[in-house]
Amino acid sequence: MKKRNLFIPVMGGMMTTILVGGFFLSKYIKNKIAHNLINQYDLSQGVIASQISETLELEFSQLEAKLNIIAQLPEVRSGSTEVCNQKLTEIKADPKSKVGNLGRVYPDGTFHCSLNPKLIGVKASTLGAYIDTIFSDPEHKAVMSRAIKPPGAPSYVIAIHVPVWGENHEFLGTLGGAVYLNEFEKQYLSPTKLPKGAAV
Repeated sequence: MKKRNLFIPVMGGMMTTILVGGFFLSKYIKNKIAHNLINQYDLSQGVIASQISETLELEFSQLEAKLNIIAQLPEVRSGSTEVCNQKLTEIKADPKSKVGNLGRVYPDGTFHCSLNPKLIGVKASTLGAYIDTIFSDPEHKAVMSRAIKPPGAPSYVIAIHVPVWGENHEFLGTLGGAVYLNEFEKQYLSPTKLPKGAAV
């Protein structure tokens, strides 16, 4: 009888230990799985971010190269708004050009020539400090804006401006082009399912 009375509390204690141990073990396993899933998710987001970054870098370097070629055209160097606008319209009409929102900033710092008529006469520096940077830099190196929404543009853009040089290598202002962020999103991000609130 004493053995039986002793057996019940001992069994009860063992069962409690097993249950408590099982509870903590399952909690540990759940935490471990959750941690692994979070790490995996962070890794996949990192891969997506890296791919987007590489694509953007390529897109902007190609745009800069195209702008440098266009900036050398005599019609674009010209002081005539009409001649410059006609040339930019021809370039835009070429399906191979793939250059958006072309605009020419003259030495006085205003757009005198642009595919976007709402930009003509606008002081370029009102769109961002990047214009002041290229004008004040003695070498007038190419610059890139943050995301901006110029007057008349259908969406936010990231603009690149390159220098326009005269025949005697005098600085004649800039030529700018843009990547439309909504088009970039459609082209490169539509197959990617990003979680709500994810920052690109």
